Amino acid sequence: MGNSGICPDHANIGRFIALHDDLIAGPFFEALTRSVLRETGSAGECLAGDGTVVEAAASHYGLLKVEAAQQKAEDAQRQAQDDPDDLDKQGRAEQAQRVHHTLERRSQRRQARGKSSGQLRISPQEPDALVQPLKRGRGMAPAYKPSILANESRVVVGHVVDPSNEVAVLPGLLTQSRKVTGAMPGELLLDAGYWADAVIETSLTHDISLLCPEGRTGGKRSAGSRLYPKSDFCYSEFDDSYRCPAGARMVVIGRWAGNEKSPAYTLYGTPACNGCEHRAQCTRNKKGRRLKRYDGDEAKEALRQVMCHPKAKRRFSRRPAMVEPVFSVMRGLQGLNRFRRKGLAAVRTEFALHVLAYNLGRALACRLFVAPFSGHTVVLALLKQYFAHHQFIAMMMNINNPNPGKVAHAELNLLLA
Repeated sequence: MGNSGICPDHANIGRFIALHDDLIAGPFFEALTRSVLRETGSAGECLAGDGTVVEAAASHYGLLKVEAAQQKAEDAQRQAQDDPDDLDKQGRAEQAQRVHHTLERRSQRRQARGKSSGQLRISPQEPDALVQPLKRGRGMAPAYKPSILANESRVVVGHVVDPSNEVAVLPGLLTQSRKVTGAMPGELLLDAGYWADAVIETSLTHDISLLCPEGRTGGKRSAGSRLYPKSDFCYSEFDDSYRCPAGARMVVIGRWAGNEKSPAYTLYGTPACNGCEHRAQCTRNKKGRRLKRYDGDEAKEALRQVMCHPKAKRRFSRRPAMVEPVFSVMRGLQGLNRFRRKGLAAVRTEFALHVLAYNLGRALACRLFVAPFSGHTVVLALLKQYFAHHQFIAMMMNINNPNPGKVAHAELNLLLA
């Protein structure tokens, strides 16, 4: 391969992936990444997490709502019953039923959370993907959300793909990173998208020091907001009350036991809102400002206080350099702007191949950076390895790259930055 001129055809590569599909994203990734960690001299004591949105291999035209999916499933089923010997019609009927049932489940989950499901849509070609906003303002389309954990040397030690939920996959990412590094991380750096009770609970369960800001603006009022956020109200555990920005005391005025749509909470309010000069900046409720306190608010308040500490801010400032360049390399140099395979299982395998290619690049970049340049032969050998690696991964990803050498040089420069 590479300089020898012998390149495997795509059929052989496809058969290899089909035979070892269950190993690529799991045991093989873990074994290779352990080798990369040894090569880079790095570990997993401090990890940073991030996720992105990658468009699925499906058109954003022809999306179906619940009623249309149901009608299409009924029509396909009727045609299959009329001609039971036609295997194509039987397959189309099964696919249409799957699309309808998938969209029905999503609609029921949204309704159970008290949200409207009228705008839910699904792709009949890729029902596993969720229609969601794409990056860079490119509109809505069927897409997946790959997530990763990377260490301080930007080596990916955990990866997963989910249709939409970055928070729910975090325990699986931590489990995979433990298999790779041998232990749970001591410190975890996450962006504001992970500010959730489940994430805080997971970090407490595994005794991980979590650094994660609140909301998209770090718990502060955004420029376009006119109302005080909940974080501006100080809670007192001593007398179970809040102190509002105007200095008034907010006491318990009600409790909600909770149900399947809404968790339990305690409601706080104060009569001091009448005539308060801050009312226009605080609430539009005729009865005055109301605050809901949930079971997980205590842990969130503790994390909010930690994130206000200058040392925590300095440590958290390392996160962008640890994890965000990973997706930049995958998008800009490995061509991960859209998945090429269909189905969640196939997409997970495809993303695992991208992660493997990226980690190999990190190992090679480390060798080029720290190896003694004692001679021109060592440098030439490493570059040959790199070009061969890049060509092989390009073929596996079915990327039509007219000039792999130029891209390889660009990737090398970015990896060493």
